[in-house]
Amino acid sequence: MSWQLARIREREAGAKITHAEQVEYLAYHDDLTGLPNRSLFSKLLIEAITAAQRDGHWAAVAFL
Repeated sequence: MSWQLARIREREAGAKITHAEQVEYLAYHDDLTGLPNRSLFSKLLIEAITAAQRDGHWAAVAFL
């Protein structure tokens, strides 16, 4: 019985991870095209600027 409970818990944990991944994908990609959206761009830009500052490098962005 305990192995069944452990298996159920493992399956539920996997389902939670899958759901979280789906939510994150929907937050950062367009529903219609599936392309990355401005939110993902902003997140990656902040990460790049932070990494550049940490390493003592410069960062530049050309936004058209």
